[in-house]
Amino acid sequence: MGTISTGNYTIGAAELYFEASVGNASLDEGTSNGVGSAFRTAARRFGNITDIELSPEISYLDHYVITQTGVKQKDLTVANELSLAINFSFDEVNSTNLRKFMFGSQVVDASLASPLTMSPVFTVMSNTLSYGSAQIYFRTGVGRDFVYLIPKCTIRPDGAMPLTSEDWISAGMVLEVFNYPAWNAVNIATSTASIKAPYGLISMTAI
Repeated sequence: MGTISTGNYTIGAAELYFEASVGNASLDEGTSNGVGSAFRTAARRFGNITDIELSPEISYLDHYVITQTGVKQKDLTVANELSLAINFSFDEVNSTNLRKFMFGSQVVDASLASPLTMSPVFTVMSNTLSYGSAQIYFRTGVGRDFVYLIPKCTIRPDGAMPLTSEDWISAGMVLEVFNYPAWNAVNIATSTASIKAPYGLISMTAI
């Protein structure tokens, strides 16, 4: 770990970006404004994130041998189940965020010669499972910045959205990370041609 450094004590906030395409080509592109900056467009940003939690989980399977005296002795442990959930809350109730919360699909105006998507209008409970790519962009004036590039994930509601006049309206959601062996980080300068990262990649440099 090295010498304790007060520069590692961290406080800050995260931005969340999502695009409904798995292994998006621009996920790790761009370095002028930090690793993966090409992916961080206004259209992909989820708005103001009030809180966010990373929750990796691993389940283990133990193996035992039975001695001549009948005593079980553990001789091996393997990881047999991996999962990563990212819980977050947003408080900007715009058409994009509300559409994701309500499992909505945008309505397309097919009457036009060149059909356009009516962005403020969407059907409800019509898009129950949408896979995509995401970035968590954590910046702070105190401590360490990092960006988490996620090649495959889903975003879905986590609990209710209380519509109240007593406080700011907010809603909880969960981003679930999936294994995606096909993704390689090819646009990050390393000593190798690419980085295999089926559960994504975290960079704490060039943010």
